[in-house]
Amino acid sequence: MKLGRNSVVWFGVAAASFAVATILTIVITSIEGGLPARIRDSQVDEQIQAIAVFSTDASVPTARQVSVDYSEYNRGRSGTIVFDFPANFSAKVVINGLEGERACSSARTADEVMLNDIQGGGIHVTDKETGEELHGSQLHVITVDPSVEPYHLQCHVVAVTRSHTFTRKRMRWYYVSDMRLMSSVEAELTGLSPLPALIVAFGSIPAAEDFTFNSGFEMSDMFAFESKRVMLPDTFLDVIWSDIFREQSRDIILIVIGTLIGIGVTVLIEGIRPLIEGSSQRGDTHGSPSA
Repeated sequence: MKLGRNSVVWFGVAAASFAVATILTIVITSIEGGLPARIRDSQVDEQIQAIAVFSTDASVPTARQVSVDYSEYNRGRSGTIVFDFPANFSAKVVINGLEGERACSSARTADEVMLNDIQGGGIHVTDKETGEELHGSQLHVITVDPSVEPYHLQCHVVAVTRSHTFTRKRMRWYYVSDMRLMSSVEAELTGLSPLPALIVAFGSIPAAEDFTFNSGFEMSDMFAFESKRVMLPDTFLDVIWSDIFREQSRDIILIVIGTLIGIGVTVLIEGIRPLIEGSSQRGDTHGSPSA
């Protein structure tokens, strides 16, 4: 049985439609940027966002007045961390991932922000529960003079956000308080203690909803508590959320997949039809009685 030129064309179009539909299906079902089977067999290099607030007044009432707000820009490649402090509060902030020497600023004057590097390169810590090796960039200590009014410190960082699934994103935070990681500036932190808790808010992330956390504490008396978490010293916090824009893209891709499959089936039938009709005609010819 010889294929006609039209049938070959139809089969080619059908194969292309099914191939594109398959690729798009793999894209929207990916986990951590890869296939589920490959993710289970490989170790993902985890980057962390480390923060800490040290002060002479490390009491619980003071800690409730300190908050941290995180947001993203530049298509999720950069982030902004804003520390809100009460009046007359003196603190040193430990942070990593800064986007340059002038990445941090206060609402008052730039001269009131002092930044010191912690020697020894990046941060390397181990999750005590999972044993997973985690990595982060250079740690910095930031000193901001207190103000008679409530004030804030704003820092621009390289975002450690990664894709969890096609529609959900994730990142890992670490409340660094182990002095072995900050031995080069131990003298600078002498007499200071990490706040017993940090309230971290993620609701400012664009198009983010449906937050889930693997640790920390939820305080239901806080406004928009669904997107906030209370971190404790020397603990990790995994944050996972849905991206509305990615959900919209997924819905569009699903429509495209359905359309491609419909086109593929239609042209496949068109390619097969001449073969069926040819077979039927040959059968009628062989089956007709001789004159």
